[in-house]
Amino acid sequence: MTVALIGVGGHGRDILEIMRRHNVTPVLYDDGDPAFLSTEDCTIPAYLGMNNPQARMDVWKRLPVQAPPRPLIDVDARVGTNCWVERGAILAGGVRLVRDVNVGMHSHLNYNVSATRTEIGGFCTIAPSVTICGDVVIGDRVFIGAGATICNLVTIGDDVVIGAGAVITPNSHVPAGRRVIGVWGHG
Repeated sequence: MTVALIGVGGHGRDILEIMRRHNVTPVLYDDGDPAFLSTEDCTIPAYLGMNNPQARMDVWKRLPVQAPPRPLIDVDARVGTNCWVERGAILAGGVRLVRDVNVGMHSHLNYNVSATRTEIGGFCTIAPSVTICGDVVIGDRVFIGAGATICNLVTIGDDVVIGAGAVITPNSHVPAGRRVIGVWGHG
């Protein structure tokens, strides 16, 4: 299978390594290249590997990209019973393998979610195009809205709701029961 990987920063490098482990042939695109942004047609499935939700949305509006036909779930990832992982999702321990991916039971990871080095509790809902950048622990019954970005070294308590497009900055802790919109964390 050939997949376009759009965005080749730090998170993109993790995704690139995951694709190679799954015998997926990545075609790389730098989203900052003006020639790329003027492209009108992307004829192969694509993964938007940018951490910035606005940049992902801008590229998606320019190109009729489609998610890869199946999720990429690393052999070391553990997915609990009755979980649903949609097409285009990528779950892996990442390049540095600091932590594997563990998903608790009855959780739903939607289209184009990427999670590297992450522990997700049970009964969680992760909306489309969420990026979880690694070494993250997410409690039970958490909802993360579409396009949110969760950066490195983050802990999210139980029963948290994170709004669409929110950014949780590195080295942050979101206490149980909180509602988060915008940017949360240390400035």
